[in-house]
Amino acid sequence: MQADQHSTILQVCSSERFVAWLVDDHLLIYDKADNKCEWVNALGSMLFLLLAAKPSSHARLVDDIYQLAPHLPKDNAHLALCLAQWQQRGWLQLAADGSFMLSQDMTGAHSLPRGVMVQLPTAETLAASDKLVQRIWVNLNGQDVIAVSFYQALQHDQPFQQAFCPEAIPRLLAVLQGVTVAAPAVPVKEKFTLSFVVSEAQVTIYTQDISYQITDESYALSMLATLLLRLSYAEAGMMLSAHAAAIGKAGKQILLPANSGSGKSTLTATLLVQDWEYYGDDVVALAPLSDNAMQTLPFRTAVGLKPGAWPLLTALYPILPSLGVTEYAGKQAKFLPLSQTASSPWQSGRIYAVVFPRFSSVSVPCLRPLNLCETIAMFLVSGVSFMQHSTDKTANLTLWLAWLQQMPCYEMLYNDSDSARRMLEPLI
Repeated sequence: MQADQHSTILQVCSSERFVAWLVDDHLLIYDKADNKCEWVNALGSMLFLLLAAKPSSHARLVDDIYQLAPHLPKDNAHLALCLAQWQQRGWLQLAADGSFMLSQDMTGAHSLPRGVMVQLPTAETLAASDKLVQRIWVNLNGQDVIAVSFYQALQHDQPFQQAFCPEAIPRLLAVLQGVTVAAPAVPVKEKFTLSFVVSEAQVTIYTQDISYQITDESYALSMLATLLLRLSYAEAGMMLSAHAAAIGKAGKQILLPANSGSGKSTLTATLLVQDWEYYGDDVVALAPLSDNAMQTLPFRTAVGLKPGAWPLLTALYPILPSLGVTEYAGKQAKFLPLSQTASSPWQSGRIYAVVFPRFSSVSVPCLRPLNLCETIAMFLVSGVSFMQHSTDKTANLTLWLAWLQQMPCYEMLYNDSDSARRMLEPLI
């Protein structure tokens, strides 16, 4: 079942920082500076459109919204809450007469992105100020090898500082086991090098062309994954990355976006011993095909398994008990590297369905079709990131919305891997 064919998407705002689309009676606002989307309900959509037309007082907004939606209470408390939240986010500002108006950011003012470009260091600077922890080589696309160097920043030749994110390097080394290869016999091309430096207050990521200083731990980890994908698939049309797993059969793929704790990694590992193909477990890149279709670009990292999954999967993966435990953000995981040869490693294929999985041992398994608004909301909650510094971000977001509009999308509630498999197999 496809998404609601009567849904309409209309661009209603475009500035240097924001793009906004009206999707039916809801609003999707993309913040280019933070590289994230926010989903606004029907009341917020009316408020946004009224303020986009002209500044207005609180009393006038109450009257105008009541005229548009007389079923709402005349003095809606949600309106005041919405106005306050939008001011905090920088979407609104007060005019001289006390009326509300869209901020300058909505009309073209420039704002720095979360990953701030900095001056590129020299090799001598790195060698003098940072301690090389480990260098690895990864291969995502079957052709290009990327050298990744992990550094711990030093200060005045003293022992290690307290790292901003002490688990970052061990966790990334564990995750990248799935795509790590032996050191190449010949020097690696300089454009395929990347450095990840952990210091006391931030993470800095360098490539040959760009550098980021990042003070958000989770964002630093996702940025490294995005840069690896971008270096590997620069010519493949990569347009976004999602927090998702991707599996398939005979090149036909199913995308599984989900939050941590949904059971997607355990489900992925289970299906892979049942002749399913593996394209990614945590960060998946998407690229357009013809006819408004989409494919995943393989990023077969080691699958991260929480403690509850270990006894369930030991019979399927006898190596699991011997794997080390990686601790991060108060959590524990074992990272299971999977054989690429069993997964037709560099085969591309079309995504045939998007399924948001959720494990519940006490619920009846079901596969519920989603409409477009539900799909976008669930996608944004699970996590989607458009390319930083891409000149095509607005076009990519438009393409992504058009793809979701015609893509079969479902919420899948399952209580064991067999029930999930029975629901997933008919989709491809």
